[in-house]
Amino acid sequence: MNTYQDSSELGFGEAIKLSTHRLFQFEGRSRRSEFWWTVLVAELLSFVLTPFAGWIVQLLLIPLTFRRLHDTGRSGWWWALRFVLSAVLMVMVVVDVVTVVVGEGSIDFDSATYWLQLVGRYAVFGLVVLVYRVLFLVFLCQDSKPGRNRYGDSPKYPEQVAV
Repeated sequence: MNTYQDSSELGFGEAIKLSTHRLFQFEGRSRRSEFWWTVLVAELLSFVLTPFAGWIVQLLLIPLTFRRLHDTGRSGWWWALRFVLSAVLMVMVVVDVVTVVVGEGSIDFDSATYWLQLVGRYAVFGLVVLVYRVLFLVFLCQDSKPGRNRYGDSPKYPEQVAV
């Protein structure tokens, strides 16, 4: 029979050390404490540094986010869905701009129907983005899945064999 026991607390220093040692590693799993302590430091650095340096710091969180998702049993590609949503938004904006430019004479800008459709489309899209972001945050806040999953052994709940 396998039992799982929560390993020791992962403090601030240990979390930062662990995340910096695995800075470019997408494989494996990362505990919540490792993730959130590192995110705190990255956000503080992004606030203090130049915008470009802050952007680089944010890019360095991508592998850690993948590992955090792995720890909850999910693919790291959940993170990439934000780019799909951004691409959809860009296509929507381009289509709307082209429609206005090409069909300027045929569009009734005084019509409430036109504005309701336009606002409605972006409101629905905004709702989809909001649901994704809340779901993504829930994934990041969930506890580690005990034991081994397809991404490796649990860093928080090492397997202990009962005697």
